Amino acid sequence: MKFFKTIMIFAAAVMVFGCEQESPNEPFGGFPIIRTDGKILIEDQTGKRWDITEAVNKYGFDPEKFQFGVGPNAIPPIMNPRFYNPGETGYPGNGNFQVIGYERNGETRAYSLNKMVSHEVANEVFQDQQIAVAY
Repeated sequence: MKFFKTIMIFAAAVMVFGCEQESPNEPFGGFPIIRTDGKILIEDQTGKRWDITEAVNKYGFDPEKFQFGVGPNAIPPIMNPRFYNPGETGYPGNGNFQVIGYERNGETRAYSLNKMVSHEVANEVFQDQQIAVAY
């Protein structure tokens, strides 16, 4: 127990003291803020510009603190996933595994978190309805 407590204190110290502080004069991530024609835009690493004018003017967001990810289409979705029944090749096995479940009109689907971690979204048609399952 004492060893565990020591590890937790060390981990907390690393989290607090091991993080670099961002410069207050640079936008988060170092991406440019563009002010033109009455609009406020930020540009992500792919070169795509995002209009944040309403967020800044109407809701008081600070454009210097906007955070965004890797840009659109950087993580490919799973398109029309294939489902396996127990015993079929490709079924995850008999062990415990986590899924995101979806049920509609008595029909169910289970999306493996092992797959969803690297794709984040599965797009498919389920009972003639297009759905997107997000992780």
